[in-house]
Amino acid sequence: MKHKLTRFEVNKEIRHIMARHRVDSSLLQYQCHGYEIELSGIMWHTDDTDFDANQIDAMIKDFQKTLPEYEVKGHTENWSFSAHSINSVYNVFSDHEDEMPAELEGDKL
Repeated sequence: MKHKLTRFEVNKEIRHIMARHRVDSSLLQYQCHGYEIELSGIMWHTDDTDFDANQIDAMIKDFQKTLPEYEVKGHTENWSFSAHSINSVYNVFSDHEDEMPAELEGDKL
């Protein structure tokens, strides 16, 4: 029988999943309530590119494989997703694709 993960272990697994999928953790926050993981902020790669639906689907499947008891949901500024649906909410870049929005500007290397 598999033991129940501690809060620390769940948080560690969430961070590992986000790292595997190159999520910029300075822009995305997570909260775990019971058996639900909720992501908020901006879904953005560490290489300053947006996600696409296939990449989000792969990340959801990684959550399901790694933390099968938990349900993951994302209500971010640019994506809304769960295990059942993935929707692009907002194109983070303006009409000028080479301009970053103010909240993404900063000390990026």
